[in-house]
Amino acid sequence: VATSLIDAHAGALALLAAGACLGNAGGEKALTGKLAVVSGTSSCHLICSSTRHDVPGVWGPYYSALLPGCWLAEAGQSATGSLIDHVIRSHPALDTSVPKDKLAEWVEGLLQQTAASRGLSDPTTLTRHLHVYPDHHGNRSPLADPTMTGMVCGLTLSAGEEDLALQYLATVQAIAYGSRAILERLRACGHSVSAVLLCGGLAQSQLFTQTHADVMGVDVLVPVLQQQSVVRGAAMLAAVAAPSGTAAAGGAVAAPGPDRMTSVLQQMAGTMSTTAPNSRHVRFHDKKYGVYQKMQEDQLAYRRMMTQ
Repeated sequence: VATSLIDAHAGALALLAAGACLGNAGGEKALTGKLAVVSGTSSCHLICSSTRHDVPGVWGPYYSALLPGCWLAEAGQSATGSLIDHVIRSHPALDTSVPKDKLAEWVEGLLQQTAASRGLSDPTTLTRHLHVYPDHHGNRSPLADPTMTGMVCGLTLSAGEEDLALQYLATVQAIAYGSRAILERLRACGHSVSAVLLCGGLAQSQLFTQTHADVMGVDVLVPVLQQQSVVRGAAMLAAVAAPSGTAAAGGAVAAPGPDRMTSVLQQMAGTMSTTAPNSRHVRFHDKKYGVYQKMQEDQLAYRRMMTQ
């Protein structure tokens, strides 16, 4: 009988296994130093380390909770996919004839059209004067403040498809800035992060993936086949508990013992594609991230003003 795992932890296990197979380092070193982001209605940010790092606003660290002998830290964002869905479905320009599972693709098509009409090769800088602070459902990390709320700066009377597309883009960017705040807090407290491993529904959007790479300044790796990483992680644990010699993804795993988990992870890891940061947008995102931080500070200042 295999032990159970929290769903996001199972996804992180599969991501870390696949990420470990890409480098030359072996064993524990290959599984640490990478930030796994399991995205859905909300997102969990998980990282393992060989030494303990206490990080304010981040759950844990938990010893051997995910990988034997390693410390697990878990951060997160309370609303990511649910926030993007809210932005699209609450906008008056929503085309109700578009299937629900195609809405993001449709809006991203509108973005490309808008960028082309303005002579831009990609839509990144269309939000120069439109800013979103994405804590519509509180801030899980790094503030650990459930009373935080969302904010938007730059609204006009526009209510057409272009306005929807710009609000969508500003929201995707804001979510990436929230991930950058988590990354910076982890690094400030001793974690080393060399790459982001991303899975879940949001990972299917190249815009979401590229934006996170650009904003966080590291490669973002995504499972090639878009397989369910959470299910794969659970299956890995089943393979660890299975009788000796049971095949995993076409190969035999090691007999029970210290090498069993490592053997299973190697056999069932899968492959990943890599999205590298675009250096052209570093300065733009640095400025937008500064706005994100200022909006956070301003919201807290407004709260103090209204309670004095």
